[in-house]
Amino acid sequence: MIEKSQHVMLCGEGAELFAREQGFEAMPASYFETEYRREQLRDVQKRNEISLDHNDHKYGTVGCVARDSRGDLAAATSTGGVTNKHPGQVGDSPMIGAGTYASNTGAAVSATGFGEAFIREIVGRDIAAFIQLAGLSLEEAVRRKVMVDLPPIGGNGGVIAISATGEPVLMFNTPGMYRASISEGGEVKIGIYAD
Repeated sequence: MIEKSQHVMLCGEGAELFAREQGFEAMPASYFETEYRREQLRDVQKRNEISLDHNDHKYGTVGCVARDSRGDLAAATSTGGVTNKHPGQVGDSPMIGAGTYASNTGAAVSATGFGEAFIREIVGRDIAAFIQLAGLSLEEAVRRKVMVDLPPIGGNGGVIAISATGEPVLMFNTPGMYRASISEGGEVKIGIYAD
C-alpha cells in the first residue's frame, strides 16, 4: 500500500478507514477467534499473567532482512504475539527503529524477543547508528545491543541483520533462535541453537 499513501504507519480507526478505502473487507472480531485461543486466554487470565501465544517459551517472530542487487537494504518483522496483553499495547515489531529497521548506510535489522526491552533500547536504529556514527562493524554493533545492552533489562531475544556490504549477522542471547542466511555465491546457513 506504500503506493497509495505518503504515511509510514497507520493504526486504529485510521488504518481501518484506509483499508476500507482500498477495498479490503472488514471482518468481525469473532472471525479471528478459535476455541483453542479462547481456552488459552481463559487459562492465562486465571493465572493473572501474560504469556507468549504459543505457550512453549519460544518467541514466534518471523523476520527477514535483505540486500538487493542495487545495494538497497530492507527489513520486515511479523510478531509472534502474546496472550492477555494490555489493551492497546504495541510491541516492537511495528515500531520502526525498535524491532525493525533498515538504512542503506547502516544495516537492516529484524528482532525477536521481549518487545518492551527492544523498544526501550531502540535496538534496530542503534545497531545502524553504531555503524554509521561510531564506525563499528555489524557484528560489533549487534553484539553490543544483544549481548550487552538488552540482558540487564530483561531483553531476551536476538536479531538478524545485514550490512551495506551484504554481510549477515544472526545473534541471540537465548538458548536458541530459528535462523537461516544465504549470500550470493555463499553457502546456506541454518541453525536453532548456538553453534
